[in-house]
Amino acid sequence: MRTGIVIATSIVALTTSLVAHADEKKADQKFCAAAVEFRSDVAELKAIGPHSTVAELRAATDRLDKPVSDMQKAADKMKTPAAKQFTEAMKVLKQDVNNIPDDATLEQVRSKIHADIQNAQSAGQQVATEAGCPSPPAPQRP
Repeated sequence: MRTGIVIATSIVALTTSLVAHADEKKADQKFCAAAVEFRSDVAELKAIGPHSTVAELRAATDRLDKPVSDMQKAADKMKTPAAKQFTEAMKVLKQDVNNIPDDATLEQVRSKIHADIQNAQSAGQQVATEAGCPSPPAPQRP
């Protein structure tokens, strides 16, 4: 009887461990998939220039909502300090963009959110590294 309980307990512990590992792996994969879309949208956000409008800036940050939401959901399941830092960095970026007055110049906006973009990108890269995401291809020079 005692051996049966030990074996049953061991099987439950092993199964729980395997399920937890599978959930972490699934979260990593979801994070990596969303990170690809995120990188593309951040590149678009970084391209905002002096001739862009505040409406274009807001549209670019709005496009970040889906990949960021997907990344945050996966990061929450990853429960690492880098994942928590990423979630906070994206929250700050979105808040700062939403608080931009309509009469702000794009130069003012750019200087205001540049650090936010860098923080979000850096934190996202840390989480991507932890998740084992493939590195993005190096930009090609003409």
